[in-house]
Amino acid sequence: MIPMRAVMPSRTFPAITVLLMALHAAAFLYARWSGALLPRGLGDEAGGLPALAEAIVYDSALRLAADMAALWLFGENVEDRTGRLRFAAFYLLCGLAAVIGSLAADPASMIRAFGASGAVAGVIGAHLALFPQSRALLLVPVPPAWTTEVPALALVAFWAALHLALGVLPAMITHDTPFWDTGASGIIVAMAGGAIAVRAFTRRERMRPEWWHDRR
Repeated sequence: MIPMRAVMPSRTFPAITVLLMALHAAAFLYARWSGALLPRGLGDEAGGLPALAEAIVYDSALRLAADMAALWLFGENVEDRTGRLRFAAFYLLCGLAAVIGSLAADPASMIRAFGASGAVAGVIGAHLALFPQSRALLLVPVPPAWTTEVPALALVAFWAALHLALGVLPAMITHDTPFWDTGASGIIVAMAGGAIAVRAFTRRERMRPEWWHDRR
């Protein structure tokens, strides 16, 4: 199934959400093309990227695809409620919170901090806090193609399970690392922080037509 959009559409075009998706994709392609070192932690003597880069760069194409799908689904409504500049600041703070949260568990760990995924986790937490009963529209690309609505919580559970399978469990098995030292702590901190802090970033409601609607 292919995520399409939240059932409750935003009233403004999600410019920052789209820009962040493009930035993440470009950073991933550049890192692969240039062979740049991917984030491994603030205290990594091997030359890991700084904390700001850890909130942008991905080390897995599958994780990138999963997070960008989640960002597209949940980011537009959060951006609509916060405004573009506030949303950009909120997203960056969530990413940095994930980096700090993951490194707080073990500053000397060589396991990469999941700052980029943490930023998306913060947006997911914010969306669930603002719209706990929300649903998402999915496209089932099986002829004849059809669409269906599912609870947002179901997609969040799938997203979490995917990250568990892609990052957390392999780190625990390969490196014999405790759960909290795999970077999962950063994602949890960012999601909880996003849910709590988003109210401080929301703006007063504005009555305006949806950006995709015909204005007559």
